[in-house]
Amino acid sequence: TIGCLVALAEAEALLELGELEAAWQSTCRALEANSGAVLVVDLGTWVAQVRILRTRRRFIEAHDLLDRLDQLLRHVGLRRWRRQRSYNRAKVWSVQAMAGDQVARARWGAWVADDGCLDPRCRCPRSF
Repeated sequence: TIGCLVALAEAEALLELGELEAAWQSTCRALEANSGAVLVVDLGTWVAQVRILRTRRRFIEAHDLLDRLDQLLRHVGLRRWRRQRSYNRAKVWSVQAMAGDQVARARWGAWVADDGCLDPRCRCPRSF
């Protein structure tokens, strides 16, 4: 569905420009236009929403959305998502840490220490 892809592209551009409310509205239009027809499009839209929530420092909502995504994708058997979810969760923790959250700082640090793909010589993830 072209309408949802256009709305998602618009949301990404607005996010880059710092227009967070307009970006959020575009993600809502993208989800509405797609209506669950293409899971990958919804996934990209939800990840954009996580980015918006993270930027707005609405960390609990960002983690809640990632939890909901993880449950959905586990249900449909999309195992590749686990790596992406881990990365997106770590990005939320990094912003939380920069905002002074010591628990998030510890979680982010543990993620960095455990993730072998931060090593530039690593060509693939340790596990999925």
